[in-house]
Amino acid sequence: MIALVDSALPPGSKRRTFALAAAITLVTLLCTQLLFDGPRGRGTPGSVLFRGFVVGMINSLVAVGIVLVYRTSRIINFAQASLGVGGALLCYRLIQFTPLPFLAAFVIGVLAAGLLGMFVELVILRRFANSPRLVLMVATLGVAFFIAGPLAIRAVEALPFIPDTRELSLAEQQELQDPKLPFEGFEFTIGDQLIAPFGFAEIFTIEVAVMALLAMAAFFRYTRAGVAVRAVATNPERANLLGISVSTVNLLVWGITGMLSGATLILFGVLEGPDAVFAGAFVPEVIVIGMVAAVLARMQSIPAAAFWAVLLTTVRVAWASTFVDRPLLIDAVFFVVLLIGLLLQRDRLLRSEARGASAWQAVREQRPIPRELDVIPVVAVLRRSGVAVALAAAIAVPFFASVGFTNTLSVVCIQAIAVLSLVVLTGWAGQVSLAQWSLVGVGAVTTGVLTADVGLPFWLVLVIAPVVAALVALVIGLPALRVQGLYLAILTTAFAFAFAALILDQSVRDWLIPEAVERPTLFLLDFEDWRSMYYLTVVALVGTIVIVRNLRRSRLGRLLIGLRENEANLQSFGVSVVRAKLTAFAISGAITGFAGALYAVQQRAVSPEQFAGFENVQLFLMAVLGGLGSVVGPLLGAGYFAMTDRFVTNVVFHAMMQQFGFLLVLLLLPGGLISGVAMMRDAVLRIVAQRRQLVVPSLFADFDPDAIERKLIPLGEPAPNAGLAALPADERWSQGSELYPNPETSFRWRPGDTTPAGASR
Repeated sequence: MIALVDSALPPGSKRRTFALAAAITLVTLLCTQLLFDGPRGRGTPGSVLFRGFVVGMINSLVAVGIVLVYRTSRIINFAQASLGVGGALLCYRLIQFTPLPFLAAFVIGVLAAGLLGMFVELVILRRFANSPRLVLMVATLGVAFFIAGPLAIRAVEALPFIPDTRELSLAEQQELQDPKLPFEGFEFTIGDQLIAPFGFAEIFTIEVAVMALLAMAAFFRYTRAGVAVRAVATNPERANLLGISVSTVNLLVWGITGMLSGATLILFGVLEGPDAVFAGAFVPEVIVIGMVAAVLARMQSIPAAAFWAVLLTTVRVAWASTFVDRPLLIDAVFFVVLLIGLLLQRDRLLRSEARGASAWQAVREQRPIPRELDVIPVVAVLRRSGVAVALAAAIAVPFFASVGFTNTLSVVCIQAIAVLSLVVLTGWAGQVSLAQWSLVGVGAVTTGVLTADVGLPFWLVLVIAPVVAALVALVIGLPALRVQGLYLAILTTAFAFAFAALILDQSVRDWLIPEAVERPTLFLLDFEDWRSMYYLTVVALVGTIVIVRNLRRSRLGRLLIGLRENEANLQSFGVSVVRAKLTAFAISGAITGFAGALYAVQQRAVSPEQFAGFENVQLFLMAVLGGLGSVVGPLLGAGYFAMTDRFVTNVVFHAMMQQFGFLLVLLLLPGGLISGVAMMRDAVLRIVAQRRQLVVPSLFADFDPDAIERKLIPLGEPAPNAGLAALPADERWSQGSELYPNPETSFRWRPGDTTPAGASR
């Protein structure tokens, strides 16, 4: 039978592809008719399926944009769904406040979105061209939340022909919600029309999506620029050798990506009204469906990505029509589909992805204080004094700060604990995860259930919650044995949104989420007091820091570093890579579970809204901003985000401080904030080395004696056996050797001499 099918439909042929797509579509339609219930009996109505098809055509543009950027840049474009906000908003403002017809405003909005995409690539992303792909992918997050968000919106609203909408009356504001589409009287129905009649909006959406896909196919097939894009997508290095400008191609691709995003959001506004522009840009379902469809298309085929986006969206709309009380649970189903798709397609990953896996390692570890200087009393005193001052400030905060600020610092401590899990998982083991805050939610839900419903003491639950979160992290980590980098980032993102959808479901909330969580007591301490609760979080943070630092110095910590640097090399020494990866996931999960237990009692409740999918992205941004190469770095990132959240109230300035500041730090300090701190520390250490005439190779890269002598300017009496006198008595170090034949500068010294003969002070 299999041989007969292969003979009729050869593997890899277009006939086989079309037959497989038709079979999948037929099975999907049968499921919607046999498994889903409609309002008037079994089966999803045709009007609902048509609605899902229309919305799916819009989502197909998102999936196509994700595939296009990945093929040329090998990154996930998290800004795909939001890059066109400015163009879409400009389109509707032109319709509302100018006499331009709808089609002209549509074209202008799409072109404006394309120009914004080119601006993003040229001004921002090109600065990270030589950075690891992880850094470039994270940069798109900053673009999504800043360039495509507040900045683009404020730029459009500042145009001279657009009045301030806040000064309009309520009736005028209501009138703005009308998109003023042509052919307003045109309507049609399909089957049992259980929703509003269809009209120009649906027809226009299908036409635009189909024309966009056909135009892209023609562009890539028949134009020289399209052929250049295909060449760069296949092999950028070879394309560069053939004279193709990779930077110009990337600029063109981001322009196309911007136009696709602009068309996507304008079409959402056509269907649902102008307010849907922002829903389509920042509602997670849009980007999740786009990413799942792109992965099922193996990040290669644009037609396959469009097909899967339409199919998944249709299923989602049919599910929401049937399961009205639990519409979000379909995201959990999509996570399972994505997981299965990744595992089945592991052997078909591109060779370039396998070759470029090391490009995901974006961590720059900060070197410790050199041993030559660490033993000096003044250095040891300064280091210990810094720790003592930080602890003293933490202890004194409740006596000088308000209750609200102290509670904010308690949350910061818990977030810092969660960020430390990323140090272990991403900073050391090199495994990208965008689901750490969801694992905090697992620990919080476990704590709420076991303390409020079961009645277990909190101190026992404080041990159980990390174990539960570690087990869930192991389940997420199992695919990491077969996928890595990009695909693991997508998988963890899907898990984050699936977890958010699960706990946001009303039936799950009523059954699983407790109404209140009581704070514990310990001997004479009652943690209902806000000061006691604050000190508990501080002690927990300090304890986590100590554990993580000791873990880094252990054999396991060194193995995780080796796992990040070179898996094959580590495996050649007889180390189990499987065990090392799962251990990293388990440890990071346990840390997040511990943070979740503290978070539940600190908040006195478990609110599902606190564990939305984008909170995971913010946690990851904290870690990258601070620097994943050290334990202290992510703490700086968590503190920076927390302080801007509390003290910066203006929306634009807040986005500028966080997202634009994040991009600026990545550009100037690729190692994060901690790398800037390390630079200042090394400057102080150089002064100490100069005063003591110590040769510290990690601080002074030049080993030439003359250069070292010029750098080590004596500021006092030289110490015995220090400076040049610390060099061994060997002919190789004599300036009268073959390397230094000039006898006038020749000098030799004997062991025990403070200053070599012939060397000036």
